[in-house]
Amino acid sequence: YNSDISRPVYGPAVDRLIQSVILYRKGKVDKIFLSGGSGLLFMKQFKEAEILSTEIQDLCVDETDIWMENESRNTYENAVYTAKTLREKNYEGSLLLITSAHHMRRSLACFEKAGLKVTPFAVDSYAGKIIWRPERILIPDAENLWTWDILIHEWIGCIAYKLKGYI
Repeated sequence: YNSDISRPVYGPAVDRLIQSVILYRKGKVDKIFLSGGSGLLFMKQFKEAEILSTEIQDLCVDETDIWMENESRNTYENAVYTAKTLREKNYEGSLLLITSAHHMRRSLACFEKAGLKVTPFAVDSYAGKIIWRPERILIPDAENLWTWDILIHEWIGCIAYKLKGYI
């Protein structure tokens, strides 16, 4: 959320939100469960699930079809608080876990550890068919530094979560 312009500013992981709304609008899912509070040390008032709830309502998702938890600060807490909320609602239906492909392994492990049986639906993939063009061979691609950062972040996250007993 950018307080200077008073609206969310989407990053590369927006595919999670878009695919969720597409599945909802096509009737493939009945509800969208948004999980996420503020993972920030400062500006804790900006809770991701609440902000995104407003945004997807603008995309024609009925407010009654949006469930959320807005206290979690990381993936482990996303899973724990989601499981708690679903138990409180006595929900026993199927669950589709929509998250970025690079983050799916850790997310899936956390949700299963929290006692939820989920079906993975990976989005925001960095893999796929490479289209070879002369400029890709001749000009270094700075984006590769970003993808290494994502990979290293997930490796460290998996190790840390394993050591803490989250997965």
